[in-house]
Amino acid sequence: MGNKLMTLNSKELTIDSREISKMMEVSHWKILRKLEGASDRKGYIQILADNQMVVSDFFIESTYIDESGKENKCYKFTKMGCEFMANKFTGEKGVLFTAKYVQRFNQMENLIRNKQLESANREIRELKNTVAEFKRLTEEAKQQYKPSHKRKLDYNKMIKSLTNNCEEVQTVKDWTFGLLGIEKWDDTCVDDSKKIIETITTVARLLTIKKFEQLSLF
Repeated sequence: MGNKLMTLNSKELTIDSREISKMMEVSHWKILRKLEGASDRKGYIQILADNQMVVSDFFIESTYIDESGKENKCYKFTKMGCEFMANKFTGEKGVLFTAKYVQRFNQMENLIRNKQLESANREIRELKNTVAEFKRLTEEAKQQYKPSHKRKLDYNKMIKSLTNNCEEVQTVKDWTFGLLGIEKWDDTCVDDSKKIIETITTVARLLTIKKFEQLSLF
């Protein structure tokens, strides 16, 4: 999950050309002219397009509404677009612009990662709560499907009716528990009733046969 959280598409993070103009201390219209060109020279966008470069990897056309309600053109600069512009400036101005846009992108990346981590942690908490609720409901269901006290008494009464003494009662019970793979009646559920009765009957019959064979030896 860590790698997924850290993966950010290069086009997801952008800086508005108006903010770029402030960073570079240049009028916004001058930034647009550099991108779009003028009658006497090509702009960066046309140069890139003419050379089969994907313009949107650098600059993405957009709009904004000014205070008067008018829609105006602007561009979203990707990190590659900022790097492109930084290479056009030299000296102190280029250094300061690079520092500003790098800092801005780091802020945006950290903000997105923090939001992703918060979202992931929330999903984990919700998942844990779901699992806990599932376990609780499962335990409730198990309690509802466990044999009632009367049913357990009926099993014991049935064993007594098929045997002659306490020793045989315990023998039949032990054999039945062993065959069913349980330690007590509570380890079964209501739906096991038919299987339990059949097992008790079979075990009691086997015990009778065993006793008969022992008697026949004398």
